[in-house]
Amino acid sequence: MAEFKYWAFLSYSHQDAKWGDWLHKALETYRVPRRLVGKQSRDGRVPDRLYPIFRDREELSVSADLAANIDEALHESRYLIVICSPHAVQSHWVDQEIIEFKKLGREDRILALIVAGEPNATEGKPGFVPQDECFPKAMRYRLAANGELSTQPAEPLAADVREAKDGKDNAKLKLLAGLVGVNYDDLRQREHERRLRRARIIGATSLALAAVLAALTGWAVFAERQTAAQKKKTQQLLVASDSARAKESFDRADAASALVFLARAAEIDPDTRSVPAERLWFALTQRSWPLPTSTIMRHHDAILSTTMSVDGKLIATGSRDLTACVWEAETGRLIAATPKCRKLNTNTNGVRVVCFKPGDNRALLTGCVDGTLTLWRYDGKEATVVWTADHGNEITSAAFSANGQFVATGCRDGKTRVWSGENGEKIWEFPGKENVNVHTLLFPPGSDDTFLTLSGNTARLLQISQRKELHVWTHKGDINTSAFTADGKLVATAGDAPGVQIWNVDSGEEVGKPIPHDREVTDLRFAPDGHSLVTVSGGKVYNWKLDGSPALERPLAITGSASSVRFSPDGLRIYTGTDDGRVQAWSSLDGASLGEPVRESAQIIAMLPQPDNLHLVVVTQEGTVRNWLMPTLLPTSAQLHHPGPVEMMSATADGHWIVTACQDGNARIWNGNGKLNEPVVIDNSGKVVSVAISAKGTYVATGGWDAFLRIWKVSDRTLVGGHGIEFDSTVRNVSFSPGEDVIAAGSEGGMLRIYRLPDLVKPLWEQTEHKDGVRALRFDREGRRLASGWNRGTIETFEIRARQSCERIGSPIVVAKELTAFDLSPSGKLLLSGDNEGVVQIWSAETGEKKGPSIKHKAAVQAVTFSPNEQFFVSGSDDNTAVIWNTATGEPVSAALVHSKPICSLAVSPDSTRVATGTEDGAAQVWEVAVGESVSEPLLHNDAIRGLAFTYDGAKLASASSDGTVYISDVSTPLSASDYRFLAQFGRNLSSASLEPSSRLAWREVPPVTQLKKLCTEAGGMDVFCRWFFASRTQRSLTPFAITTVADQVLETARHRQPDSLPSALLTASGDPDLSKQVLANRR
Repeated sequence: MAEFKYWAFLSYSHQDAKWGDWLHKALETYRVPRRLVGKQSRDGRVPDRLYPIFRDREELSVSADLAANIDEALHESRYLIVICSPHAVQSHWVDQEIIEFKKLGREDRILALIVAGEPNATEGKPGFVPQDECFPKAMRYRLAANGELSTQPAEPLAADVREAKDGKDNAKLKLLAGLVGVNYDDLRQREHERRLRRARIIGATSLALAAVLAALTGWAVFAERQTAAQKKKTQQLLVASDSARAKESFDRADAASALVFLARAAEIDPDTRSVPAERLWFALTQRSWPLPTSTIMRHHDAILSTTMSVDGKLIATGSRDLTACVWEAETGRLIAATPKCRKLNTNTNGVRVVCFKPGDNRALLTGCVDGTLTLWRYDGKEATVVWTADHGNEITSAAFSANGQFVATGCRDGKTRVWSGENGEKIWEFPGKENVNVHTLLFPPGSDDTFLTLSGNTARLLQISQRKELHVWTHKGDINTSAFTADGKLVATAGDAPGVQIWNVDSGEEVGKPIPHDREVTDLRFAPDGHSLVTVSGGKVYNWKLDGSPALERPLAITGSASSVRFSPDGLRIYTGTDDGRVQAWSSLDGASLGEPVRESAQIIAMLPQPDNLHLVVVTQEGTVRNWLMPTLLPTSAQLHHPGPVEMMSATADGHWIVTACQDGNARIWNGNGKLNEPVVIDNSGKVVSVAISAKGTYVATGGWDAFLRIWKVSDRTLVGGHGIEFDSTVRNVSFSPGEDVIAAGSEGGMLRIYRLPDLVKPLWEQTEHKDGVRALRFDREGRRLASGWNRGTIETFEIRARQSCERIGSPIVVAKELTAFDLSPSGKLLLSGDNEGVVQIWSAETGEKKGPSIKHKAAVQAVTFSPNEQFFVSGSDDNTAVIWNTATGEPVSAALVHSKPICSLAVSPDSTRVATGTEDGAAQVWEVAVGESVSEPLLHNDAIRGLAFTYDGAKLASASSDGTVYISDVSTPLSASDYRFLAQFGRNLSSASLEPSSRLAWREVPPVTQLKKLCTEAGGMDVFCRWFFASRTQRSLTPFAITTVADQVLETARHRQPDSLPSALLTASGDPDLSKQVLANRR
């Protein structure tokens, strides 16, 4: 393209000169990351700096034409950057500069930086007036052919410097991405990495300087203290840097890299309670990790073929190094190797085919590129020849018939030959199509007479006994792959158009319509039950029903480009291998990923699922083979199942007892200690919509849609007072005082009643003046004050005195048009409100006055809560964030806690150190207050979280969901400072990633499980963890200190007759035959 003098022209009003100064300096001094410099973009190669930038320093006087120097500068500028604000809208010259630049045909090279005002305010945007417009008119409309502005709206590309929008740094990066012609996310990632490197350099320099300072001034106690403080500060900076990189790794589904960053952070963390160490603990105990059970089986060159014995105990490989080897699958030990086959003067030397003879694992068939087919027998490490057969052409495929009676081979010359499996005599030669490679050859399961060949665009079913071609099937393009169903009745062929076609083996007729794909299909497998199939096309993996409709809503969410796919023998899991060396297990039920992926250093070219449904043999392009114990679906929480959605949950003060309201209208009491238990149905009226349990578990209150409040004595499940209390409408909210002596209840019609227990004859207070529903009821920690919030924005506070006295404090407080969330502080002195416009406000409970500034979310607030120590409060919003705020200042304690969906539930641990959040998509998560970082893995339900509660010691969290479950999860760790180094070392050993001295990530070989066990036990101090981690995955406890075992939870899940409960239980039990039998027996 034409050479330009300037990278960009800055256009702005003189009233925005400070922004022009800032942007001019920011752009001209920015250094493009080295890894981007020199790469091709739409403006040629990316430079190291964007220099010079033309700056229109002063606004010129109004005239019909631009000044000559301005006109020339516009012509010689690649881009026009307009600083947008209401001032710019009023500027004649800004408008003229935009029009002139558009006339040059560079309308797509105009970038906008918003510094004030609102885009499109002139279009009647709600909440704004036309004077707020920030886009000049020439920005808002396209240029017509006559050079005048048209009425067609334009869509300017804009960055916004304001903190509530992009912020200055991100806005600058957005402009730079446009100027350089690279992806914004790439530039932001590079910038973030550069900042982290700079932080590490500063940190390392600070440590060195601190050490020098200490040496020079060792006599001074003050200097020593300063050095220690500086060291701690630097360590905290390094910990923050590694923690940030760990989070980024988790976010991009790279948990292996996250482990090594957390490990390094845990080792250097100066704090006595290390958040990175605890995050590492939860990553190890709440994620399912693949474990290599064998050493690496390695050839000296690329592997061309692999196979496994029927019992899964042996693996055979053929390589470009001209040898075939037999290995012990469990350990990787070499059992035997064949002599080298002949080397030809080509680039395709080697053993192309290896096959075990059916029923005889000591007999191995090899087919070489030189055309030699050999059956070997091995007794020790030496292999001896049983027979050979020369083809005179490169062998490209071979297979034994079901009982080993025949061997069929395909060659590059297009011929197919059949040989005796006993002596190697040729039985039949089928000519095929000359010089069209027979690249695939398959016998149907159980067949000794018919087999399939693939060659070019043709699939042929041949019959040995009749020496004839039974069926010929063709595609418009080449056929790449094929597969039979387990019963051999159907065969699918796949490749170019029409994608996939299924055929009836007996009749040869098409079964259904072709299954089209956008790209050619490169791999294909039927599920073991023959009801579905998976395909690889264009690097994506699809799961199909046989009628061509998707078995899953979308392709599997693979990272990288898929190269191969397999089903587990039981069909419950799908394994995918990618070009970048990842192997991931997926549930065939819903397409969810199962555990962490295997990470190898090269493309996955083959995967061999073992018969036990647990192990997978993985083969790479670099000539390596390894056996892995694959991760599966493992529950980490005790799950209390309900017959329908859980609408509400309440817990005792110690968390030992939980009461739930289910959509079936019944209330149930559960033991919340983490052990599976049968509930006590305390109210089986079928009318319950709200519940509460008193602090010590003495009483349970239920509110019904029949307008009755019922209070139950838990010990004998009798109604207090002998009957329910009638209200005006559905009793939507109930609450007990901490001392269990007072109960309050509110209805949808606005009725509020307060009673002294156990006397229910006459209420302490009754109120009917409100005509809208009671939103919530809150007592203070002493039980002396009660706050009630109504949906239409009113809050009232009541003083509960001795005996039968209750008074309202002051006048009702009108806090909003619609109250969506509120809380009363533990001291009873403060009220907290959240409304449908996103406003959070603290109020004095005594005077009704506002305390501190109003706080604003971008969407409605759905939950608010004070911490037990009252030093902070938390708000959760439909804007997908929860924010921890300092009660005294109203300032955020940390960055917002960002989620993928709206927040609908909150809880704070009794010691006020942690916050739990629950979202509309069913994710519950625990966060460390001090740093605003998550410490636990997301606890995933299948529907919205309807309640959260910590136990008194903060060790467990109960989460209730609309999916009909309550999870009891371990959310604290038993770690002491002495455990951090062990945990860091173990995490580093388990990870397939390593950190170079420069902090760059590199691949590393994970030690086999025997070595990992040894490293774990030798480190000492974590015996419980080590025993748990390497125990049978179905027989161990849910987490190292849980009461419930995985097997118990599996059987409990299977017992409940939800549609997916049985397949889900079988998926977890997969690989444990005894447990699978129990699952089926329990279900019956």
